[in-house]
Amino acid sequence: MYLKSVKFRIILSLAFIVFAIGVRAQEDSVVVVSQEATDETYYKLKYESLDMFLRDETRLFKIAVSPFKPNEKYDFSIILSQLAYERKLNNSWSGVAELNQEFMILKDGNIFINSFDLGVRNYIFKAKQIRKGVSGNNCNGLYVGAKASSLLRATKLANAGTHDSYVGFNPMPELNVGIQQRISNLFYVDANAFVNYNFETSEPGIGLKILIGFAINAGE
Repeated sequence: MYLKSVKFRIILSLAFIVFAIGVRAQEDSVVVVSQEATDETYYKLKYESLDMFLRDETRLFKIAVSPFKPNEKYDFSIILSQLAYERKLNNSWSGVAELNQEFMILKDGNIFINSFDLGVRNYIFKAKQIRKGVSGNNCNGLYVGAKASSLLRATKLANAGTHDSYVGFNPMPELNVGIQQRISNLFYVDANAFVNYNFETSEPGIGLKILIGFAINAGE
């Protein structure tokens, strides 16, 4: 009877040890799998980040918005949406065509403006970065640009029950400096400061534009 009791205790102890080893092995395998998943995510994100800089993107279709309220002392806000096409001309230069829709909200009415702009950009450091192998031929980075704003402009005023529309050719020369950068495979941000001149009012203008939206690569 005593021997049977000893055997039972030995078997129970061995079973407990085997069970403990099994649990520990499972924990280790979970840690390994978890570590592998973490490493895979890290390298995937790192690769995607590098790819945004190193890939070639010579033709971009862009759709963006820019909600903007200039200052509390003004009684209006501006909601700007933009449909644009940008094409690289060489390693440094690109051409840009933009269709802008502006919606101004005033206390006594609203203004709708559609305008078409054409311009060029020079990505200042792009050619050097391509030579060093740290960038592809794309539209990321610091740029300076020039464009003709409002080549064609359609304006509609809606206030106090009246609706007036104006369509005209009012090109305004503009110089800008900014930065454009991919955020992910689909998104991008474009921020620039600009100065322009309105020949109709004989007044210069200065401003800041920040656009956030989608960009689709239609080139390499």
